[in-house]
Amino acid sequence: MPHIRPVLPSDTSAILDIYLPFVADTPVTFEYQLPGFHDFRNRIEAISLQYPFLVLEENGELLGYAYASRHREREAYKWAVETSIYMADNARGRGLGQTLYSQLLNMLVERKFTRAYGIITLPNPASEKLHARCGFRHLTIHEKAGYKLDRWHDVLWMEKNLAGETTPALTPFFGPA
Repeated sequence: MPHIRPVLPSDTSAILDIYLPFVADTPVTFEYQLPGFHDFRNRIEAISLQYPFLVLEENGELLGYAYASRHREREAYKWAVETSIYMADNARGRGLGQTLYSQLLNMLVERKFTRAYGIITLPNPASEKLHARCGFRHLTIHEKAGYKLDRWHDVLWMEKNLAGETTPALTPFFGPA
C-alpha cells in the first residue's frame, strides 16, 4: 500500500536515483548534471524548512517525490509557489502521481498559499495531463526557453488557483510538512 510522508534527509539517495534519468536523458529538468549528494541533501533540507516536500513509498521503496518552492523573490509573491513532481519509472501510469500531487496541493491550501505554478518542459504530455487532472490550467508558453539535449525547448506554465476569490491570509504558513 503506498504511503505519503514528509521527506527525510535519509531519502536523498533514493530521490537522486529517481531524479537521475530526468537529468541525464530528458529535458524535463534543465539541470545538465546530477547534483552531488551533499548539495542535493542541502537543497532538500532548505526547501523542506519552508515548504511541503513529500515522498511516496511502497513496501519500503521510494517511488516519487513532490514539493513546493518559492515562486519569485519579491515579498509580494509570497502567496505563490512553484510545484514539482518526479516519479520513478515503475510508478508511472498507476495514479500514484496524482495521489501524491493532490496531497501536496491540499497542504498548500491549508497553509494559505493562493497560487501554484507548474512549469513543464515541452513536450511532456504525461505532466500536462497530470496537472490538468489536478486542476491546473494553461497559462502561457515560453518559447525556446531552455537548451538541452541539442535543441531548444518550449516551457509551458500552468496555474492552479488555491484560494478561490478570497483575500489572502496576512502570511502563508512557512515550515516543515
